[in-house]
Amino acid sequence: MITLTVNTDKQYPIIISNGWKDFPKIQKKGKKICIITDENIAPYYLKEVKDLFKGAENVFSYQIPAGERSKSAEVYLNVLAFLAQKTFNREDFLVALG
Repeated sequence: MITLTVNTDKQYPIIISNGWKDFPKIQKKGKKICIITDENIAPYYLKEVKDLFKGAENVFSYQIPAGERSKSAEVYLNVLAFLAQKTFNREDFLVALG
């Protein structure tokens, strides 16, 4: 697990991990978690990753279309809209799966 610190008016960490087992270590009580994945990966791994956060109250997932068509401004804006609807902020966690 690697932690990078972003220095702006407020410091915050970006945590990079290549293993699912690190996820419970970063979980903080009361913080929201959103797992973002694509429709090809979700059937194989989404449930397993969600299960790592069983104790968390606010775990969400968002699936994007698989392939090159998901690399678009429209999909990006859809993700932002979803996060805004769930009132995510910089204190919460995004997990990229896939």
